[in-house]
Amino acid sequence: MKDSKNSNTLGISFFGLLTVALVVLKLLELINISWFWIISLPILGPILSFLVIVIFLILFFGLLGMLTWIYDKIKALYYDLRKPSQT
Repeated sequence: MKDSKNSNTLGISFFGLLTVALVVLKLLELINISWFWIISLPILGPILSFLVIVIFLILFFGLLGMLTWIYDKIKALYYDLRKPSQT
């Protein structure tokens, strides 16, 4: 017997579910959002989420690199001040 674990999930994504909820709310006239934003949410949502995560990572690692550079400069200055001067 062949045990195949081939699972192709075709479930609805978070942004798809959010779109369905917004469409229902729009049809019930409970929200006043443009149809453009409601329909474009499944496309723009993942793209914007990805961009926010990438920008956050760039800022985080840029700040980490800058702090490492500052630490190295301070450490080098400290060791230079501790060396006995040669006169």
